[in-house]
Amino acid sequence: MTRRAMLLSVSLATNAILIAAAWHHLRSTASPGPTTPSREISSTAPAPAADENAIPPDLWVKTVGPTDDEASLTGAENDAVLLAQLRAAGFPPEALRGIFRHRLDERFEAEEVALISTQPPATYWRLDRYGDYDTQEMRAARRALSQRKSAMMHDLLGDDAYGPLQRRIWARNYGITDPDRVLPLEAALNNFREMEAEARATPLAMLPEDREKLEAISEARAREIAAILTPEEQAAYEARSGPSAVQVQFRLQDFNASEAEYHALLELQTEFTEQWGNNPIGLTREQREARAEAEKQLQASIESALGPDRYTDYAARSDMTYLMVKRLTDHLGLPPENALTVAALQKSTREQQNQINRDRTLSLEAREARLIELQTQTRQAVATALTAEGAEVYADSFGQWINFIVPPKGGGD
Repeated sequence: MTRRAMLLSVSLATNAILIAAAWHHLRSTASPGPTTPSREISSTAPAPAADENAIPPDLWVKTVGPTDDEASLTGAENDAVLLAQLRAAGFPPEALRGIFRHRLDERFEAEEVALISTQPPATYWRLDRYGDYDTQEMRAARRALSQRKSAMMHDLLGDDAYGPLQRRIWARNYGITDPDRVLPLEAALNNFREMEAEARATPLAMLPEDREKLEAISEARAREIAAILTPEEQAAYEARSGPSAVQVQFRLQDFNASEAEYHALLELQTEFTEQWGNNPIGLTREQREARAEAEKQLQASIESALGPDRYTDYAARSDMTYLMVKRLTDHLGLPPENALTVAALQKSTREQQNQINRDRTLSLEAREARLIELQTQTRQAVATALTAEGAEVYADSFGQWINFIVPPKGGGD
């Protein structure tokens, strides 16, 4: 055994001992019975067990690998033997997950190293979409390796392979928590994400054929999900992680919507998305104009669903300008209403700016004076809402529009 392997084994064995000791302590203190005096544990060997809850000493070492007598067993056979012994000794699921995750990591380490070694040396001075050591092929190979490890954990531990946090994430993202239902869904979703990433190689220069490819991928994903899930499970998934759900949730991130309001907006967005897709990139001019008109109709339908007062609040809190400014007000510890003030100020200022520029009764000098006055008032209002420090940060980040209230010299009128 190499020195590195020996150090790793000692480290893992120490971790296993700590887990076992902690579990034994919790079990012994939780159950009623006569107390026993504390004992010193030798640095060379663990103290003998004194009750039926104690962890057999040999298990403390076997958690890092097979003994000489078990060396003839395959990895899976040895895992099964060890798992039965650990469960009989009372190891909880969280300890089992940690132990066997370490064992699988060690078992697959050589394969992972070999996979990484196939990549060219990192060229840190170049910017690549996937990274020098993370090409699309590399990502697919690493994902396949991770799926193999996950499958081995699932086959070995069954339901114990997944803790409460993982199940909570599944419930939030998919509405289901059964691993046998979730794992095929996640595998399919990962495959389609890779396909979409390849189709979006140049997202700002998407051609009509690229859009057609994305639409075909979306349709194939919908068919695959429908084949994996029951209709009830699919409805739960679409309400949590479907394409329309993601868009609605983004717009509602600062709008305190009820569940009924959310589902009303989700239904409207789903109808729109099914007809027009998620973005206008790749559409012809006529299609973009028709889509823009459909967006106006969507907003009218949302207003009808929410009512006038709620829609006014929704429109303000889903505005991108507001959402950007709110990041700054959150950082400064200011109330979100201050971000609403700045977003409304930007809108009203631009309306006043357009009115001044369209007023042909003004001379060039008078128009410039009016615009300078508007610019000064705007800067003062932003400073009032965001404080002087916040106004300076705002101006440097996404407040550049204030500088252009007054056209640069030589810019014409």
